[in-house]
Amino acid sequence: MKCIDYFLSQEVFELVFQEEIKAYRTTPVPGDLARYYRSQKYLSHSNTRKTLASLFYAVAKFFRNRSKWRAVLSHHDKGSKSSKISVLDFGSGDNSFVSSAPGNVSAIGYDPFTGQNTPNHVGSLEALVSQGARFDAITFWHSLEHTPDPLDVLRKAMDMLKPGGFLHIAVPNYNSWDAKYYKGFWAGFDVPRHLWHFSSESFVIVSEQLGVSLIDQQPHWFDAFYVSYLSEKYKGSKAPLLRGALRTFAAVMSKKAFRNPSATYAVLKKPF
Repeated sequence: MKCIDYFLSQEVFELVFQEEIKAYRTTPVPGDLARYYRSQKYLSHSNTRKTLASLFYAVAKFFRNRSKWRAVLSHHDKGSKSSKISVLDFGSGDNSFVSSAPGNVSAIGYDPFTGQNTPNHVGSLEALVSQGARFDAITFWHSLEHTPDPLDVLRKAMDMLKPGGFLHIAVPNYNSWDAKYYKGFWAGFDVPRHLWHFSSESFVIVSEQLGVSLIDQQPHWFDAFYVSYLSEKYKGSKAPLLRGALRTFAAVMSKKAFRNPSATYAVLKKPF
């Protein structure tokens, strides 16, 4: 399948299916990936609220971060308000998820592209490893698809998890209703920033290869509307915000959004 970087460069990339993990890989991988992130319009790395879409994104992000923390805490026996858990957010973007951590969470973020230099952000995973850092949970909120070798990244993440710790992974779902509807215009492909493209089936295989338990997998909400808006924009539709909302509403009413969600959320548990 051919995909165009509608967001920034207009360059053409190809998605090549990798049977071993039931996922697609973006080819070729650009030598300088960082330049494909250098845009104020890349909202996951920006706090701008200058447009209606960016304002909506900021509001959705606020509620989405609260939902993410509820999901993380729900999988921890120690998730009471009186106990502390440690969390690493891989691909922390604008650091809003880390900054919104509840009081019983010690959270830090890592992102190789944003260069955040805040007290709760680390610039090097190697530094964490050398310090012997261990976490109760490591989160990948739409970041695993940005990594050149996701299995290698997950193995390293497992090494940094405490026994019984959790990986929380949310990624776009190439088998989703909106991917099938928008095809090459689907914003969830987002080449070349997204180097890999997963489905729910991918994490069944990934968990087996890592030797861990896949204890939960469910739809990841708050994504379908924004992805549909961007997809309509890439198609050149008039009033893409409205058309994206109507398309998402129609998918929800027909239950397509529930059967084939725009994004999937998987929880993997490290053995004791």
